[in-house]
Amino acid sequence: MTTEERLETLERELIRAKRRDRWLLVGIGLAVMGGFLGWTGTAVTAHGQAPAQAQKEIRANAFILEDDKGQVRARLHLLFSGRRLPSLELLDEKGEVGVRLSMFGPALVLSGANSESRAVLSVLGDITMLNLVDASGNVRTELSVFNAGSSLKLSDAKGKVRATLGAAETETPDGRTTSYPESSLLLFGPDGKVIWQAPR
Repeated sequence: MTTEERLETLERELIRAKRRDRWLLVGIGLAVMGGFLGWTGTAVTAHGQAPAQAQKEIRANAFILEDDKGQVRARLHLLFSGRRLPSLELLDEKGEVGVRLSMFGPALVLSGANSESRAVLSVLGDITMLNLVDASGNVRTELSVFNAGSSLKLSDAKGKVRATLGAAETETPDGRTTSYPESSLLLFGPDGKVIWQAPR
């Protein structure tokens, strides 16, 4: 075989190799494009199905959250107090209720020892009220906002109001009611009678 024949043979093989490489690149490109289109279709389908998955519901009478020891630490249930009212309770490691959020009012209750209410934020009709309670269960401080104004009441250890700041009402033994404006300060004696007031 002459040199010219060898060159012609090598040239033909080179042309065939280029054609093979070109078809190989086309095949790889088609495979990549097909994979991309398949992934995009899956993502679009999943995205389209997301709203349907978000509409799923779980229905139950109560939800109980337990710690690793099996102790109840949170409870979402219906509170039976004459009416069926939804209530969320958070409990400490002793099983005592520390926080309660319920539709009894509605109200948010923070509790102390033995699950006794110590602070209560509630809405009763047109009245928004915050009560601070001592260990004996007596309301010692009451902050309220209502249509006629707002007021702050301070009570003694027996639960008797001893001072009010803001709108207030007092009642005489014969049943007469006296109303005071928001810019009032009243001090009461142990018998509930006004011993000092401003303005006079």
